[in-house]
Amino acid sequence: MAITLKRTGEIVGTIGIGITKQHSRAELGYWIGHEYWGNGYCTEAAKAIIDYAFNVVKLHKITSRFMEVNPASGRVMEKAGMTREDKLIDEVTKDNVYHHLIVYGKINGEQPYTADAEERHR
Repeated sequence: MAITLKRTGEIVGTIGIGITKQHSRAELGYWIGHEYWGNGYCTEAAKAIIDYAFNVVKLHKITSRFMEVNPASGRVMEKAGMTREDKLIDEVTKDNVYHHLIVYGKINGEQPYTADAEERHR
């Protein structure tokens, strides 16, 4: 889906979810143009698509990953209510350099993960 400016309709980025019906989950991905960074557009879009995934599609869980060298993307996930779950070491390459991926997730109806929530899942 396109991320657009409300006042002009200009496309400033994209966002989407890849759904795995068998497990009632999806992976969130997004991109925003450099000149539009820092305006909250991606956070607003992430919140909207997570709401859609949980309340319309009725998914159980949303996950997302970002390269550790891009902590701003992690802040988008946190502001959208997601919680850090794990780190994948040397998971991808960019410009011939290996990068770690940080994994975030959110379960439908749950507040961001805490130690108490972890205990409930055991």
